[in-house]
Amino acid sequence: MEMFSPMRNLLLDLKEKNYQNRTIGLIENGTWAPNSAKCMKDIISTMKNIKLLEPVVTIKSTLKDSDRENLVKLAEEILKG
Repeated sequence: MEMFSPMRNLLLDLKEKNYQNRTIGLIENGTWAPNSAKCMKDIISTMKNIKLLEPVVTIKSTLKDSDRENLVKLAEEILKG
């Protein structure tokens, strides 16, 4: 119910290396890891000057039209910087 172990390891490695001053967008698998975005946010919140973009995209099972819309919204936010 948490995040994929390699993702947790990556985030903890980034935290250890003082990852900061970045903009991040999150995409989670809501089927097998419905709490992953919360878990990722918990780790990211301890990093300095991280801007977390919205929306957090949750994909359950297969990509749906509403998921595509949220992915486009997230991509637009990434492009804004």
